[in-house]
Amino acid sequence: MARPKKNPDAAEPEKKKKKSLPRATNLLIMPPEPDDQQAMLLFQKMGRDQSEAAQKLKRDQVRWLVQMYYIMQRHRIQSASQVMKCNESGDPNMMLTWFAETFRYSEDSLLKAFERFNKRWRVGNWLTSLVGIGPVITAGILCGLDIRIAKHPSRFISYCGLDPSRVWESGKTRPWNAKMKTLIVFKAGESFVKTQGIDGAFYGPLFRQFRDEIEIENQNGKFKEVAAETLRTKNFKSRQPQEMSEEEQEKQEKEWKSAVEWYNEGMLPPAHLHARARRKTAKIFLSHVHHVMYEDLHGVAPDKPWVFTDPEMAAIHKHYIAPPNWPSAELAGEPIGNLLAGSPLPKSFRDVKTA
Repeated sequence: MARPKKNPDAAEPEKKKKKSLPRATNLLIMPPEPDDQQAMLLFQKMGRDQSEAAQKLKRDQVRWLVQMYYIMQRHRIQSASQVMKCNESGDPNMMLTWFAETFRYSEDSLLKAFERFNKRWRVGNWLTSLVGIGPVITAGILCGLDIRIAKHPSRFISYCGLDPSRVWESGKTRPWNAKMKTLIVFKAGESFVKTQGIDGAFYGPLFRQFRDEIEIENQNGKFKEVAAETLRTKNFKSRQPQEMSEEEQEKQEKEWKSAVEWYNEGMLPPAHLHARARRKTAKIFLSHVHHVMYEDLHGVAPDKPWVFTDPEMAAIHKHYIAPPNWPSAELAGEPIGNLLAGSPLPKSFRDVKTA
């Protein structure tokens, strides 16, 4: 049977619009214009709801949000870079601008959520009182380290990849947590580096002190064996990425040649000294985090490291560095035991999840 021909003069029947499910991108809502009173009130209510929700976040949720923050930060920087290039070339960039602003607003929203979450806990308020430690790093530390299975600070130091005796052998599981190492050594460590000249900073001047001490030791030839071992085991050329511009390759090759010259002279290059001082500062910071968490959980300060109690080692290690801003009657908040109460007790740090 032939189909009836369609009348061109007939009106098109109205098609039913399908209800689309909300997408993740639709949840990134930009703030309304100030003159839109109704939308502004709704937006303020949403902010209050987010404030209440932030204080009720679980540890695994915060760990995931910390990772999401750094992902969005990277995307925001990349988007802003593309917008700048389009502005220079005169190309249209409305979509790119929207993405950059969306990522920026998402970053700000997460920062506020972390601030509200951190204020609930006494250890969180201590961390944010330190110059160089912001809400993101604080939230990552609160939910990434479990003081219940760390009687000594060496557990934290090893877990964050700062124990030189633990080597990652080929074909075996990494003996530290990569995300916590990034957070402590690189994120927090570089924050301390930037606070060297800020009034009230503690770890910035400490980094400067360590850097100067290591520089003197380097000039006196203390690291000759380390330099020789680095030259023997490190293949600089094999680390060169294949997909690099000629300018980037030349720049990296100059840096490698400069480093090789330092190693050939039996000394460490400036970047190596910087990394050593930063790691040493990060170790002191982690030992302070352990001290504060332990005392907040148990009500008593932990035992001092054995190098200060052993008679022979105490003659060498005379200067104990106490945690700054602790104890303080001004630090309010709940004890960390309440935060850990909802998490199962892991048998070891290998069982600690880091989403």
